[in-house]
Amino acid sequence: MKKIRVEMFPSMHGDCFLLSFGSSPKLNLLVDSGLKETYHNYLRDRINKLSKINEAIDLLVITHIDEDHIKGALELFKENGHKTESKIVTINEVWHNSYRHLQFSKNKVEEISESEKMILEGIIAMNFNSETSDNTQSKGISAFQGSTLASYLLKGGYNWNTSFEGKAINYDSRKIVYINSDVKLRLLSPDTEKLKALGKRWLIELKKKKYNFNISDEEIFDDAFEFYMKNLVQTVDVNEDSPISKNSLTIESLLEIEGGGDTSPTNGSSISFIIEYEDKKLLFLGDSHPDLIYENILKLVREENYIPYFDLIKVSHHGSQYNTNSKLLALIDSPKFLISTDGVAHHHPDASTLANIICREGTQTRHLFFNYPIKNTEIFNNNTLIEKYNFSMHIPMHSETIIIEI
Repeated sequence: MKKIRVEMFPSMHGDCFLLSFGSSPKLNLLVDSGLKETYHNYLRDRINKLSKINEAIDLLVITHIDEDHIKGALELFKENGHKTESKIVTINEVWHNSYRHLQFSKNKVEEISESEKMILEGIIAMNFNSETSDNTQSKGISAFQGSTLASYLLKGGYNWNTSFEGKAINYDSRKIVYINSDVKLRLLSPDTEKLKALGKRWLIELKKKKYNFNISDEEIFDDAFEFYMKNLVQTVDVNEDSPISKNSLTIESLLEIEGGGDTSPTNGSSISFIIEYEDKKLLFLGDSHPDLIYENILKLVREENYIPYFDLIKVSHHGSQYNTNSKLLALIDSPKFLISTDGVAHHHPDASTLANIICREGTQTRHLFFNYPIKNTEIFNNNTLIEKYNFSMHIPMHSETIIIEI
């Protein structure tokens, strides 16, 4: 049997996974890219090795537009150049939903007014300056125009959402995509409703700046949308009670905390999917909302007698309690759960999420894998609990790339 290799790179509060399928040449799938540091410290060297053995990134999925998933890709495409002369690695296709893939109720104009362009330039400048420490604000708008993922993909001539005819990656448009004859992806998220919510959030921001703001297909919209969305503060995910480093909570009280409730439109737009290879199934959830994932997996169960038991599950949103609930966990299970976070930015993962994953009936041992030492796991470092619920936690002494072969 050919193997699946999953690499989870240290990405601070972000995500970056490299999945390799089969034997030489392998099919390689890169899911998210973490932060700038992820690329320079880990990802670049790893994908350089692929290039040296004449392998490619067959599909790069940027699950959504948040900065902790997209910034590494900005560095990659900045260095990689045009797809016909790739300097780092060949990338065969990119999945990424940007402004141009959203549908709006109002009609687009050919060209927006100068005052509207100035407003968009202000949005770009404000969000660009919030994430850089250099003096780019003194260089004017030209210093950061064209430095978004959308602009790199366009200028580099990359195959962008080509499996969806250049349109949005959307569950309602296409549910199954074959990457090759052996690897199949079943899309679970986003759907039209989640994408509309993302577009609505953008229109609300524009309306704050100018009533009846016109929209168009000009590239400045791609730039402004991306800069704004990737820096949008997710207030729902700030958990003031974390991290749980004391024995102030019991497992029983943690299990009473009902998860779900994330209202972030960017998280809701996450590209989430099942990967099927031979008899193996992997579930990658991005930062998705649990309601849509539950609904679409349940549909598979009812319509295809699908067994929602996976060889590996990448837990949604770094283990946030707002993106995993008991209803979803009652439907899905796995012997392996991946949680990517350093636990710093938002005190992820929530201990209630870990408790709900672990404290369920089942015959197999559940293994939880982390790429950083995490304070919120301390409450579970208890032999009585480990024996009772049959689980193990794989926690490194320091940040490191976690490699799992299936």
